[in-house]
Amino acid sequence: MFCVCCVQVKENQEKDKNWIKTRQKREACRSREKFKAVAVERGRKIKENKKRMVENAYTYQKLFKIKEKKKRKGQKCKFKKVATTRT
Repeated sequence: MFCVCCVQVKENQEKDKNWIKTRQKREACRSREKFKAVAVERGRKIKENKKRMVENAYTYQKLFKIKEKKKRKGQKCKFKKVATTRT
């Protein structure tokens, strides 16, 4: 036996399902209309990301070269100090 509240809950669930389906259908129609705009936007984002990645790689290379130069200079300075103290 079903009580009145259980029947109401089932009806509400059915209404919610219908509402979700209509919302999904509405979104699908909108996405078809805007698909070209979305595709163009994705392409623009990809280009921007490529540019940003290239810039980041370039700055990383610069920083890496600076670190290498500092390491070399540091080693030469230590070597020179040792050489000057022995002679």
